[in-house]
Amino acid sequence: MMNHQPILCLLLTAVTVLSSCLDGQDFHSPEQPETPSVPTVPEGNYFADSLEYTPEKQRQTLTDIQRGYFRFFYENCQADSKMALIGTERSTNTVALAGSAYAATAIPVAVERGWITRKEGAQRFLDMCTFLNKAERYHGAWSHWMDGKTGTGLPFNQKQQSAGDLVETSFMMMGLFICSEYFNSEDATETEARAFVSKFHNEIDWNFYTNGEKTLYWAWDKDLGFAPLKITGPCEALPAYLLALSAPEEYAVTEDVYTNGWRGNKFFNAGRTTYGYTFELGGEEKGGPLFTTQHPFLWINPFLYQDNYADYWEFCTNHALINRHYSLNDAPKEYLYDEYNWGLSACYGPKPLGYKGRAPGESRDDGTICTTGAMGTIPVTPFYALQVIRSLYETPHLQGTYGIADAYNRSLAWADSRYLSISVMPVVSVIENYRSGLIWKLALQSEPIRQGLEAAGFKAVTYPEGFCQNPVNLQTGAVDLTAHPDTEDYNIRYWSDAASADIYFTINCEEKVRKVTPDEIKQGINVLQLPYDRWSKCAYSLDMYKDNKRIDTLNINLR
Repeated sequence: MMNHQPILCLLLTAVTVLSSCLDGQDFHSPEQPETPSVPTVPEGNYFADSLEYTPEKQRQTLTDIQRGYFRFFYENCQADSKMALIGTERSTNTVALAGSAYAATAIPVAVERGWITRKEGAQRFLDMCTFLNKAERYHGAWSHWMDGKTGTGLPFNQKQQSAGDLVETSFMMMGLFICSEYFNSEDATETEARAFVSKFHNEIDWNFYTNGEKTLYWAWDKDLGFAPLKITGPCEALPAYLLALSAPEEYAVTEDVYTNGWRGNKFFNAGRTTYGYTFELGGEEKGGPLFTTQHPFLWINPFLYQDNYADYWEFCTNHALINRHYSLNDAPKEYLYDEYNWGLSACYGPKPLGYKGRAPGESRDDGTICTTGAMGTIPVTPFYALQVIRSLYETPHLQGTYGIADAYNRSLAWADSRYLSISVMPVVSVIENYRSGLIWKLALQSEPIRQGLEAAGFKAVTYPEGFCQNPVNLQTGAVDLTAHPDTEDYNIRYWSDAASADIYFTINCEEKVRKVTPDEIKQGINVLQLPYDRWSKCAYSLDMYKDNKRIDTLNINLR
């Protein structure tokens, strides 16, 4: 067995957050241009905003959303299995496998936030495992929907009447692996639950789902055979290939299954850009529904990984920026999209539109906004996500028992009142990853997840020295920043080729220039932190110096 500790240590080092100290004196340098490079500000008062983005207000808003959605699962689960229901106004006996996967992932969040005790969290973990152990399985895989009393697989569509769903099984295993890493004590409940997860891991026959081909199939029905749906990337199904690669040898797939199956004919489009943003993966030039990047990277930290085809931070970030740009600039004006109302993803819709995966483009967009679409972009585009979140949070007709409901359509004056587990449950952990990185950290500790990433060719990110992983809006040429709700700092990421490098920054606004020197610099990604309460909310030009030479410039708007 390979020793994965070195890559784990490297990745953990890469995300170390560094504090910084601020020199209050004005600063002048011969390397500093005479006229600071202040970003172009669009017409109107760019910083006039009726919504409040203080760290305190953000903490309250985000915690309320997380807790409300977790309550949807914890208090409204299927009574016998303790699994997640499909949603409100649906059968109280039918459980959803993917919804339960996202719910299991959120259990450690609930414990850490103090909504439930560790004992209660461990018991729910065990209850779910106990049900999954008795549930009907298809070469190790569970069904998309199941009877919560008996565990019998239920029909999902014409090709999946009594079938194993490999993709949703992979989601369920990701959630269980997260719980196994968190509930890691010798307590009897935690030990029993982890034993179930190990058993499941050793029983799923991923190789069977190749059907003898160099690809994975989404589902297999015991009477109808394989559903005519191969799993090709990029999409939400990435965990299926990762866990298939790292499975026990008897059931694992070979690397060529991943290469030929996941990386199909339309996987890589060299040099493709959309609205100026690099977007080289996939057949959809403007990106599919937002959940297709949000859900797999709920477990896999995109800030850490590149491969031969993509920088996954860039891929996820640009997917969000393209979705937003389309909504604000290219979508039909009658849809009434704006910076507070965007986010095209899978959701319910008004009759006769119904539920579907929405995305940019005439055939994919009908004016219906998925409330969790923009919410789910918060790890990669925090301010743009929070513009939507704060607006939704303060819109009474979108609120229900568990917080913000599933969808709305402004042009049709329609707002939903329902909740869907596959939409709301991921948000608990997505927001937590933005706030603390908890789920990403637990995933790094899981050997099957790490092994799958390594086998798939994922490797630690590297960048040229300078600013990196900051979501520049190409319309304004600047990064819109909001202070982190918990650290109360504005965070700007940059790369240093060496530890203890002689690096400092100047921050320029109009005629005033201030110098900021980091407390510590490590090789790799570092984070420059600017305290929220010490900086005016306006546009700045940020210059990075090494050995007294300017090496990079970034325009920022502190919001």
